Amino acid sequence: MPNPTDPGQLMEAFAAFTAASDQLQTHYELLQKQLELLQNEFQTVLEAVPFAIWVLGENGELRFSNRPEVLPGTFMDGPPPWELDSPDGLRRFRDVEGMEHFLEQETRPTKEGQIVILRNVTEQHLRAQQANREERLQAMGMMAAELAHEIRNPLGSLALFAGMLVEDLQNTPEPLELARKIQEGVQRLNTLVTNTLTFSRDLNPKPSPIQLKPFWEEAKSAAGVPDNLEWRNKIPVSAVWYADPGLLRQVAVNLLQNAMRAMEN
Repeated sequence: MPNPTDPGQLMEAFAAFTAASDQLQTHYELLQKQLELLQNEFQTVLEAVPFAIWVLGENGELRFSNRPEVLPGTFMDGPPPWELDSPDGLRRFRDVEGMEHFLEQETRPTKEGQIVILRNVTEQHLRAQQANREERLQAMGMMAAELAHEIRNPLGSLALFAGMLVEDLQNTPEPLELARKIQEGVQRLNTLVTNTLTFSRDLNPKPSPIQLKPFWEEAKSAAGVPDNLEWRNKIPVSAVWYADPGLLRQVAVNLLQNAMRAMEN
């Protein structure tokens, strides 16, 4: 049986203890280096993520954030994320330059507090608003097209009767003037209906050569330019454009009618 008071055995035990202690110290230093490396990598990842993170304690004290400074600006719908009772969901934020942003806030509880995550969803929110606006405009366009179709049938009859009335009243100046005003009003309504239908449907231009001098004479007639209005068509006979005649004619008619409305007297 070994003697516990033997100096040789005590020295051997002490040497073994020292060797084990050195080995543990070496392992501890390696673990410390690995931990520091992991912490640095974790910090780099947190700083690179495209959203802000706040780790709060039980009483709301800030324990960690991947944003070293408070966001410069004002939350327009409650306290900022790093304070207690901050609301979750879509939030409006105005920066120091007055620009408005939309942020999505999410809070996750922990054993000793909570983690708050804030994402910038301004671009997605604006895209959703634009899509919603386009859907409403499309619905309005379809409704306008249906309404224009309903108006066009009685408007055609009204234009026919107004033309017959103008012919019948050629020898009575005052009633003739009233009949012409009715005819002009019907033409303006017809132009408005035509523009609405043109705008609401998909256009498929079919270009072809257009002789410009007779083209503008036809546009003058379709626009209802009165005979007593001075008209000078100085376009050369040889002038030709390559375009869709129907679409271009509508542009020319609108241009002439707008010009007549803009003239004094």
